[in-house]
This record gives sequence, structure tokens and C-alpha cells, in this order.
Amino acid sequence: MAEINAILSKLTIKELGRHLSTYANLYIQPVKSWKKAFTYRRDGYEFTVYNIIYYFLLVLVIVQDYYLAIPITLFEVVVTIIPHLVFYPSLRFFTNKFNKRVSWKQQFRLILIIKFQSVPIVIGIVALAKWTDLESYYLLLDNFLFILWALLIVSTPLLINLEIWKKTIWIAANYISFLLYLLLFGLLVETFDLQGRVSDKLSRISPSKEYGNIISKSTNANIWISDDNFMLIGEVNDSGIVRYNKTQFVSSHLALSYYETLLNDHRRQLFLLDSLLCKMDSTRTSKKDSIKWDPNFNRLTKARLDSFRKTLDSIVSNDIAMCKTELKNVEFTSNKSFLQSYQAYLDFYYRSYTENQLITKLLENSEKGELLIIEPNVVCKIFKVDTNFYNPTRQEYLERYKSKEDQQEKSMIVAKLLLFPIFKGLDVYYD
Repeated sequence: MAEINAILSKLTIKELGRHLSTYANLYIQPVKSWKKAFTYRRDGYEFTVYNIIYYFLLVLVIVQDYYLAIPITLFEVVVTIIPHLVFYPSLRFFTNKFNKRVSWKQQFRLILIIKFQSVPIVIGIVALAKWTDLESYYLLLDNFLFILWALLIVSTPLLINLEIWKKTIWIAANYISFLLYLLLFGLLVETFDLQGRVSDKLSRISPSKEYGNIISKSTNANIWISDDNFMLIGEVNDSGIVRYNKTQFVSSHLALSYYETLLNDHRRQLFLLDSLLCKMDSTRTSKKDSIKWDPNFNRLTKARLDSFRKTLDSIVSNDIAMCKTELKNVEFTSNKSFLQSYQAYLDFYYRSYTENQLITKLLENSEKGELLIIEPNVVCKIFKVDTNFYNPTRQEYLERYKSKEDQQEKSMIVAKLLLFPIFKGLDVYYD
């Protein structure tokens, strides 16, 4: 604080009042401040320099370290190059096209001032969230960041004296540049951030960002597994006795393949029976057309079962490991609770297939399925699991999951409006 006192001691009351008024007008009259920064006269340069100093003093008050406040302020100024470069092609093209005298410095100053105006808002939201210990305030931050981008998209064209249609075209070009920037940034992070360090740093902004980063590392075991089904695999000995010696995670795809194979096998038996009856009674009308047996059906085989085993084992094991790793680094309470409930659910699910005591308990209250012969000496059977067996861990996980998805939806209200083409494209792609 000594540095701040030294600076303030050199100011007269009149000068101090003038500076406070200038700084206050940054928020009281935001658009007027934009115009001051955007002017090509020397006033725009001086106004921006003053606000850099004001920002430095604000940072100094917060960090209370002169040598830390300087690099933070310089970083804030330098990083403004990124949004400036996003909109620079439009600036260059339309100033030449519409014969307007606007330099890159004016747009750079404008973007910097808009960023300075946003800083107290961001600090206020974060401080309020930490003070009240309510993560819901971070929803304001998530949406505000995209409002800030929207302001950057429209600010330069709006401040230039142009016809409405010209402003509209310019704003549209800025918007396209913004979308291209997001796509390029996402591609670069995905390509070069192999260890996820950049994603981890960016995710610390808010609970929803952190949750999104967690989900991106997940293999979605919760979607793959079908916990209302349980499979046993056995071998048939020379005496024709089945001895079950393996358990198998079940997905909806595996369950579907199992039931479709059973159905097709039944149709084959009916087909053969119909053929036999027709041979025994020449006057009998064949029912082959209504049986619909498919001799080329891709039935469940041992090789396909092994493939399911390898895939599902990997998916479940990966998400269990992911939960353990992320729990060590997670920042926000709601995400920690989500990971704990997800890990508890997957751990219990995994143990129900590997621990004899749990397997016995599960099978006692399960509905036995039909035996499927995969190969002459290999069989399997799916049991319908009692809904109460997994309920304690599953219900808590589902409640946490729904809460996080609701939070994620609310955090993306402005983003979905601003990024409508991208979200619409993703919907069409996945449909």
C-alpha cells in the first residue's frame, strides 16, 4: 500500500477529483467512454493511458504488490491483441470499402476500454460467489463473458458514422470472424493441448466450465452401461452341464444383440419345425413366409462378446480412473460432489461383477433370462436386475448429474443465442 500512498500524495484534491470523475464515467457513461477511446484525436490516446493507470491502481489495491501489479496490467493490455486481431480483417476491409478514416489503434483502444469496464463486474461476481459460497452466481459470469464478446462484435461499426445497412454488413462480418476464431481456438487446443493443461486452466473460471472439462475427459460409462441387465457366461462340459465362470458388463447394444439372437434362433427352430411338418404332411401349407427367419443374421458370437467385453471394461475403468484423478484437482464443491457420486456408482457397479458376495446377492433377486448358445460349448444368460439393487448409489448420482446439467444449461443461455449457427450445426450433425 506504500506505493499507492506515494502516488496519491503527489495529487492535489482537484486532480484527484478529476481522475475519480473520469474513472466513474467509465461505468456511468460507458458509451461516451467508448467514443472518447475511439476518437482519432490525441484525446483518445490520453484517455486510454489514464485508464491503464487506473486499472494498474485497481490491481495494486487487490494484490498489494507493486511488482505483481505491473505484469498483470501489461498482460491485460497485450492480450487485447487477440480480440483486436479477430476483428481486424473486417476493420481493414470496410474502412477501405466505405472510405472511412479509422486506424487499428482506435479499435485496439476501444476493445481495451470495454475490457476495463468489464473487470469490476467480473471481480464483483466472483467475490459475491465466494463470499456467499453460492455457485449459482457463476452463472452470471458465464453469460456475461459472452455478452462481452457481443459488445466487441458490434462496438466498432456502431461508433462509425455509416448507413444502417453498412453497419449491419460490418457487424455480420465481425460475427463470422468471431465464429471462425472460436473454431480455430478449439481446434488448436484439441490438437496441441494433448495433456489438457490449457483446458484445465480455462475450466477454473466457473463450475460449469470445470464440469464441461470433466465431461470432455469422460468415456460416458453412465450412457454405455445398462445396469438393469447382468450377464453370466459359461461353458458346457462333456456331460452337458453348464458351469458359469465369467461375468460381463452389459450395454444396451449387447443386450439388444443378445435378444435379437435369441429371437432369430427361435425363428430358425420354427422354420425347421415347419419344414419337418410339411414333409410329414404334404397337404399342409407352409408358414415359412410368416416366420421371417434370417439365415444371414449377424448373431452374437464369442468373438463379438469378447469385443464387447474389451470395450465396456475399458470404458468403465477409464471413468473410474478419471473420477479419482479429477477429484484431486477439482475446484468447485458441486463438481466434487458430482465426481464422488459418479465414482461411488461406478465402483459399486464394478464390484457387483467382480465380488462373489455381491454377485450372489444380485442374482438372488434377479429375474433369470433365457439361455443363449453362442457356440457348441459356450453359453450366456442375461438376468433382469432388481431395480432396488443399484438404487442407493445410482439415485444419488442421477440427482447430482441432473443438477449439473441444469446448471450447464443456464450457464449457456447467452452462448446459445450468440453461437446459434454452431449449436444448430451440431444438432444437425448428431441427428
